[in-house]
Amino acid sequence: TLNPDIETTSIANWNVISAIAASGAGVDNLFNVPEQQDDPRWLKADDLVGDVTEVAIANAEADVANLLFSYFVGIDENGHLYGGDSPEYAEAILNFDRNLGEIMAAVDAWEGANGEQWTIMMVTDHGHQPGKGFGHGFQSPDETATFVIANNPDMFTPGGVNLQYSIIDVTPTVMTLFGFEPAEDSDGVSLTDLDDSTVTPDNDTTALRQALNDAIAMNDYPDIATNIALSVRTIAATIPYYVDNITNGIVAALQGLAGQDIFLISPLAALAVIPVDIIGDIAYIATNIVAQIVARLTGVTGASIFPLERPATPTFPETPEESSTLDLLAVVCSDGRVSGAVFTCGTPGIAA
Repeated sequence: TLNPDIETTSIANWNVISAIAASGAGVDNLFNVPEQQDDPRWLKADDLVGDVTEVAIANAEADVANLLFSYFVGIDENGHLYGGDSPEYAEAILNFDRNLGEIMAAVDAWEGANGEQWTIMMVTDHGHQPGKGFGHGFQSPDETATFVIANNPDMFTPGGVNLQYSIIDVTPTVMTLFGFEPAEDSDGVSLTDLDDSTVTPDNDTTALRQALNDAIAMNDYPDIATNIALSVRTIAATIPYYVDNITNGIVAALQGLAGQDIFLISPLAALAVIPVDIIGDIAYIATNIVAQIVARLTGVTGASIFPLERPATPTFPETPEESSTLDLLAVVCSDGRVSGAVFTCGTPGIAA
């Protein structure tokens, strides 16, 4: 931990992100939003992430350095369910855009009340295939198209376009903003060092749209050798991932049957959990060894992509039903009036 005085908060509706945020030193405030009832496309869950984010912003302390991370899973979920060229995918983007507007309004209100400028960064880690399938992970322009958006008029040119920005620059930028030097072995650099590459299109929507479309059109496949190597890596690394997901799904189904007290069936289901877990572990380890060898041969160094054994499923207590309502969001982490089951709040808490 470089500076324990920085108030860190993670708000996400994908438990993998929340598990990462809880690892190591862990964030001060962890908000894991689970899947909501009657919400197969995750739009309600995305809205709840947005609402909790707005509460966190509104109640951030002016004299405390804050790092707030919010993750919305809805766009990715709809891409996998319907494809990146589907109306459902577009609707998920529009739903996020509305949440983003509300978040920006909350930031503007906080800045106006406290006279302090926030820095906002928005980033995506991948694109998506037009149709259903793997979704992403290969090298098509649709899958590898990413963006980094930075907002702080004191540091970045409003309306500017910088084609040098990359997602690997996010961590060095955050380090710089909090007054630290990025690690010497960082793949990226701070966005604050790339200002000379910023260009400003004509001040109209049509020109900006054209500039962005031109930038997108520059994205293409890598050379054939690189494309093949990365595709093989994706396939090899995906196999243990699916083995883990399938095993967890079967175990969950068996545990569900075991808990229903059905004559003969429930005891057998409970017994079946053990061999299924063992077979899943063996299959995972076998496929993971291959995946790690392929990863090394295709240029991945440093930490292993996966642990050798199957990772524990990230788990978080379910949100009490009443705590997901908007009228109670304002008392999240406050005086014990709302259960902290899904909310892990540090001291001081961010919400009042």
